[in-house]
Amino acid sequence: MSKRLDLFVGFLVTVLWGANFAVIELGLRDLDPFILTFLRFTFCAFPLVFFIKKPEGISLISIALYGVFFGVGLWWVVNFAMFNGLSAGLSSVFLQFSAFFTIVLSCFFLGEKINKIHISGIVTAFVGLIMIIHFSEESSTIKGVFFVIIAAMSWAVCNIIVKLTRPANMIAFIVWSSLFSAPAVLIMTVYVKGWGGYCQYRTISRWVLLSLFCFRHI
Repeated sequence: MSKRLDLFVGFLVTVLWGANFAVIELGLRDLDPFILTFLRFTFCAFPLVFFIKKPEGISLISIALYGVFFGVGLWWVVNFAMFNGLSAGLSSVFLQFSAFFTIVLSCFFLGEKINKIHISGIVTAFVGLIMIIHFSEESSTIKGVFFVIIAAMSWAVCNIIVKLTRPANMIAFIVWSSLFSAPAVLIMTVYVKGWGGYCQYRTISRWVLLSLFCFRHI
């Protein structure tokens, strides 16, 4: 029974991961990547931050760093890559390169060792990803691929931060880190586009907002 539950949970995570990019693509029909990311993390932080305590034993600096890398470095950049022509499917595939970046960073910052079995697994996974990308018929652009690789690197940094801080309550960690993600995206948007970037979207599809709210709280 336990194995069946594990398989079900693993399958559910896979479905939610894939649905994530469909929600992004839906949101980009009405919003630009800056504003979309800001709304995602705003809904993630509020109202849960009023009911969930700050993660114990973790400094605000670590939480803030995770929030900036996860919110801006990962998801804003992914949105921007898709906004520049990279399909939702390929975005999810390219992000898997974060596993390779995580391994490299783990060796340098955590002193983890890699054996022959790890290397064979890495090579197999890398070849598999390259084949999927090569035979895919979905749309892509050089600019989109470049930005999603940057996002994969940011995700690797997030993994290292989690490894170093070891949060006992991951939900609390995500909620509180989103307090730093949303303002960082807001500042970036104002710097690049000014306040007009937000003011011009007076009519937003109710389905976009509903999708954002539901997904961030799954």
